[in-house]
Amino acid sequence: MRKVIYLLHIQKNDPEAYNGIEQNQFNYRLNTMILTTHAKVDSEYEPIFSLLFGTNHNNDMIKKILDSKETIHMQAGDVLLVHGENALSKPIAKIQRVKYWRVRSSHVLIVVAEGIFLHATGTDGVSLRFYRDELNEIKTNWRMIRLKTMNKSKIDTLMQSILYFNGQGYNKLFTLENEDKSFCSELVAKIYKHAGIKILNNKPPHKVIPADFDQEADKHVEWKDITIETKNDFRLMDKEIKQYHLNYYNRKDFPVPLGRSATVQETIQYNME
Repeated sequence: MRKVIYLLHIQKNDPEAYNGIEQNQFNYRLNTMILTTHAKVDSEYEPIFSLLFGTNHNNDMIKKILDSKETIHMQAGDVLLVHGENALSKPIAKIQRVKYWRVRSSHVLIVVAEGIFLHATGTDGVSLRFYRDELNEIKTNWRMIRLKTMNKSKIDTLMQSILYFNGQGYNKLFTLENEDKSFCSELVAKIYKHAGIKILNNKPPHKVIPADFDQEADKHVEWKDITIETKNDFRLMDKEIKQYHLNYYNRKDFPVPLGRSATVQETIQYNME
């Protein structure tokens, strides 16, 4: 609740910070800022998060994204279904066939904002995940799904629910209920339940497994598949990030190093000047 109070405090006391930006965009960016400030974020990506979702409305990247005619479709609450490349992913998926024989996923993540997910792992507990890091460690048959009844009001409520669960520990006992810890699919179910949004016939969160979401994705009854739109989102975000890396060298009149873009620190230096 401290994070939600902090969010409301900034909205009330610094309304000029986002003068000219629509209120829903303000809320979305500010929620993301708080998440990246308080959550466990890989230090290498903190500057990138700041560039993409920072609170300074004079940030050229923010203005470019907000003014862009190319639309990012993903929104808070979307669920990413993945099969990891690590040694545990295959047995995790295989054991779930008892529940659903067409299971494909070993892990699920929930969207916080464009390109940023919240998930639960045994190493980091409940923490943020940058889209590019996730794509580098999973099979290419991933899917993204969205609850068909989602609307702006539900998204706003979900954002507060995400803030509530961010930073939890990992539930290593899996199907045993634990209010303070969560495994991946349990976390997603908890977030929806805490937001008062019914999914999976109100199945208790600690009994929800990735196969439940695979089954919903295949049925297309309450959830719709937005994988194609999400792939386009990722391509657009890749382009934006790459462009800001290249801008560093263009401004400095340096040749772009072969085989790599600008480093994170170089990018930050460029944008801070």
